[in-house]
Amino acid sequence: MTAPTWVIPFAVLLVSSGLPIVLHPLLRQLGVIDVPNDRSSHTDLAIRGVGIAPMAGLAFGGLLLAGPAASGGGWAVLLACIATALMAAGIGLIEDVRGIRTPIRVVLQLGVGLVGATAILAVTGVAFVWIPLGALAIATYINASNFMDGIDAISGMHGTVVGGVYATIGVMIGNEWLVMGGAVLAVAFLGFLPWNVLRGHMFLGDVGSYLLGAMIAALAFAAFLIGVNPIALVAPVSLYLTDTGITIFRRMRRGEPWLEAHRSHIYQRLTDRGLSHLQVASIVAGGSLAAGAAGLLSVNGSPAMMAVSIASIAFILLAYVRSAPTGQRLAA
Repeated sequence: MTAPTWVIPFAVLLVSSGLPIVLHPLLRQLGVIDVPNDRSSHTDLAIRGVGIAPMAGLAFGGLLLAGPAASGGGWAVLLACIATALMAAGIGLIEDVRGIRTPIRVVLQLGVGLVGATAILAVTGVAFVWIPLGALAIATYINASNFMDGIDAISGMHGTVVGGVYATIGVMIGNEWLVMGGAVLAVAFLGFLPWNVLRGHMFLGDVGSYLLGAMIAALAFAAFLIGVNPIALVAPVSLYLTDTGITIFRRMRRGEPWLEAHRSHIYQRLTDRGLSHLQVASIVAGGSLAAGAAGLLSVNGSPAMMAVSIASIAFILLAYVRSAPTGQRLAA
C-alpha cells in the first residue's frame, strides 16, 4: 500500500471511536432511546443509533479513497462496497428515528441490494447476470446482521472478526482493495466496541446493524466476482447465517410471526442460561473466527483442503447449535 492509503484505517478508527462522545448527548436530546420490553436482552434504557459513528468512519474512509480510486488499481470496487453500506445505513437511521413499516423496509433493503450489486458489477466489469444473486445476498445479510444485533458487543466483535478474515484473504491472494476493505470494516466496528462494552447503554441501532450487514455482503459479493473461493467468504458469516436460518425455520414451523421481535436465537438462549452478554458475544465471535480460519484453507482451491475446510466449519456450527438446546431455555 502507498503511504496515503495505509493511513486510511487509522483515520476510520479515529472517527468511529471519537464520534460517540458527541453522539451520546445529541441522540439522548433527540429521544433516540431504546426502551426494553419482554423481548429485550437489556433491562435499562439505552441510546440507540450510535452506529452513526462507524457509518461516519466508513464515509470518511471512502472520501480518502476517492483519490486512489481515480487512478485505478481496483479501488473503485471498494468505493462501491462502501457506498452500498452507507445507503443501507441511511435506511437504518430512518428506522431508528422514525420507524419504517415492514413491507416498505423489505422493499428498501432489496433496493439497496439491487443498486449495490449493479454498481459493484459495473466497476468489476462482470456480466450483469449476477445482479439477482448480489441483490439477494446484500438484502439477506442486512437482515441477518439486524436479527443478531441483540446483545452488547456481538455486532462490534462480528465486524472486527469478519473484517480481519477478509483482509487476510486479500493478503493471501494479493488483492489490495480487499485488504483495505477488510481493514476499514474491522476498525470501524472495533472503534465503537469500547463504548458498547465498557461504557454501556450505547447501541449501534439499525443504522449500525444495516451498515454492518451491507458492508460484509458487498465485500463478499465483490470478492466472489474476482474469483475468491465462496467457502472462504461464507465461512466467517456462517455462524450468523446458521443462527438466523434455524431460528426463522423454527418460528415459521410453529406458526409464530418470525419478523417480530423475539428471544428465540441461539445466542439469546445462551444469555437466558446465565451467561453474560460479553461471554455470549465472545462465544459467537470465537466461533466466527474459528470458522473463518477454517475457510482460509479453501482459498487455494485444492479439493482436499476444501473438504477439510467444509468439515471443520460444519463441526464448529454443530457445536454452536448444540450449545443451547431448545429444551434447556430458562426464563429471561
